[in-house]
Amino acid sequence: MPNWAFVSDVPISREQYDKLDAELGSSKPEGLIVHAAGESGSGIRIIDVWESKQQFELFQSERLGPAMRKVGIETPGNGDGSLTAMQEMSVHSLRK
Repeated sequence: MPNWAFVSDVPISREQYDKLDAELGSSKPEGLIVHAAGESGSGIRIIDVWESKQQFELFQSERLGPAMRKVGIETPGNGDGSLTAMQEMSVHSLRK
């Protein structure tokens, strides 16, 4: 199965991202290959590569969504915890 990746601009501040990051802790989610985040014109741009989309969805429902609610960040999207502004792709080539 090919790796799966996404790019998303999340409308939160750097301070909100840092609170969320602290809430998630330092343990790497199962299936995450690489995570990068930086400020963009509309908030924080996130670039993730996962072993599979299913592993990301499990992380999103079990850890990310609850952590966002705990620190007071509304999930951007359509109300079901999914990100509507996410650009997805199957990874053709990945260099580590």
